[in-house]
Amino acid sequence: QIYSIRCSQMTGFYLEKHADIEINEDKIYGVHTEKVNKVLNAFPNFNKNLGVILSGAKGIGKSLFSKILAVEAVKKGLPVIIVDTYIPGLANFIEEIEQEVMVMFDEFDKTFGGVNKSDGMADPQTELLTLFDGLAQGKKLYVITCNNLNTLSDYLVNRPGRFHYHFRFNYPTAEEVREYLLDKLAPEYHSEIHKVVAFSKKIKLNYDCLSAIALELNDGETFEDAIMDLNIV
Repeated sequence: QIYSIRCSQMTGFYLEKHADIEINEDKIYGVHTEKVNKVLNAFPNFNKNLGVILSGAKGIGKSLFSKILAVEAVKKGLPVIIVDTYIPGLANFIEEIEQEVMVMFDEFDKTFGGVNKSDGMADPQTELLTLFDGLAQGKKLYVITCNNLNTLSDYLVNRPGRFHYHFRFNYPTAEEVREYLLDKLAPEYHSEIHKVVAFSKKIKLNYDCLSAIALELNDGETFEDAIMDLNIV
């Protein structure tokens, strides 16, 4: 199953069952499936923790990738723990888990990079380094998503001993933009695709942007009219 870490003043840390994750996409673009298989096939071969960094701007596939990875991990019998809040003492709680699990830190740079450390306390990211070093009992698959690499500790980036993989998610290429719109647009609106492709060469468009554009074009608007009103700058 999938769990979230919670903390009560009365009982301390505990695991709460997370809602099932559903993949609602009809088609997965890019190399998501290939990379997910790469991670899950590598994990059994490691005799220590396996770390994965997913970096890139918002809306280009990191969250989708992490969802697919979580769903496939559960299928293989690997429990998934989602960490979406920083609580002092979090590292100690995770260290006590001896079973093999996948631990996913969603928006790591936001959750742990924007927290001011208290007097006498370790920096939140520093507090987790012992986890990633694998000094505790039990082998774990650590996955962190990150929008801004500059906010990550220097002890995390370019450290394959802690994070073996670093998958960098880029904006869709012109060909990927064309493929996406061919799939999403009704045939009578395919004539607008070349305009969007040309625009994507000037303004970076993520999949959220492309989804919004496709919605407007399928309503019969021209691209010129649609882009004027959309929240894309």
